[in-house]
Amino acid sequence: MKKRIFAVLTAIVLLCAFLLLGAVSVSAETATSGTTGDCTWTLDNKGRLTISGNGAMENYDSWINNRIYHTTAPWGMDIISVTIGDGVTTIGEYAFAGCTSLTKALIPDSVTTIEKSAFIDCHSLKSVTIPDSVTTIRPSVFADCSSLKSVIIPDSVTTLGNAVFSGCTSLNYVTIPNSITVLGNSAFAICRSLTEVTIPDSVTTLGTFVFYGCESLESVIVPDSVIEIGEHSFENCSRLKDVYYTGTEEDFANIVIEDDNELFLDATRHYEYVIRNFKNGKGGRGSSNDGLNGWIVVAIVLPIASIILLLLLLK
Repeated sequence: MKKRIFAVLTAIVLLCAFLLLGAVSVSAETATSGTTGDCTWTLDNKGRLTISGNGAMENYDSWINNRIYHTTAPWGMDIISVTIGDGVTTIGEYAFAGCTSLTKALIPDSVTTIEKSAFIDCHSLKSVTIPDSVTTIRPSVFADCSSLKSVIIPDSVTTLGNAVFSGCTSLNYVTIPNSITVLGNSAFAICRSLTEVTIPDSVTTLGTFVFYGCESLESVIVPDSVIEIGEHSFENCSRLKDVYYTGTEEDFANIVIEDDNELFLDATRHYEYVIRNFKNGKGGRGSSNDGLNGWIVVAIVLPIASIILLLLLLK
């Protein structure tokens, strides 16, 4: 009798478990949707989020667990891609914070502002294209996106917030536009894969801790427009060997360089260097002798080549 009762109870438990799993499965396959500020959103059963509408997204809060920010946005943190439709003007605060599986984010030309910490702790995000409609990138937008390897900041951006790329440990290439005048505090701190940086000649001030802990940074191009370098800006940049400065030695002496930048000051300085832009978007270095080298090619190499060609024709 006891065995029969036990068998019946076991059957009931298994049936309940089966029904519960079935309900969860059906729920997981059902796309969810809602509103966010002036926009609407839909999330399909594969984790693909789409945001549509005209206007700004809502700002959200976050909470921290295991040192990772967690968004309070209604779509949760399990999204793998986000497509923001044309017409959306602002990406909200903490909108995708802690979405550690997010690999792809499409931002349209209608977006003008990316609010603070919008993509913080998106550990799987490898690349992002910022359209030239964006003028403002608030603090910590891409902070701790540890898989982010490259980013191009368009000339439209005039405000680059503090710690915007802090902790992007895989970032090895970045372009800073001529529209930026101040590099905010900790903007590229602990970007351990960054090997070289060209600071555009629009920049006048480097905040504190800007390149702090960039262990692979070997060279930096500094324009003569820079008048102040904040404390700790180049601290723990242990591989920094060369500083290419576009001004004279006298100009360099007038820069206000705050404390804890010894590695920057101890690097070999090259004065009166020229920033050159190549077609691939990367900056380059060139000295004032580049023009002379060109004339040497014209005056010596070309005549010799002409004589050789003439001798070949006379044979």
